[in-house]
Amino acid sequence: MKVFKGESIEIPLKGLSRSGLQLQFLIRRQPSAGKLSEITPTSRSTATVTYTHDPHAGTGEDRFRYAV
Repeated sequence: MKVFKGESIEIPLKGLSRSGLQLQFLIRRQPSAGKLSEITPTSRSTATVTYTHDPHAGTGEDRFRYAV
């Protein structure tokens, strides 16, 4: 996904639930060049999070990790 300097993008998160119960998503590693919003569940096995790039962080690749 691409995001322009200082802008935001909504990122879908997915997981697999064998039990059919609502999954819980957890951010395991924060991005280094931006911030993440609170996670918003969208179904039993999906959620979204909004990434906002820090305009002072420069350009390049940024990553975060999540767990289900």
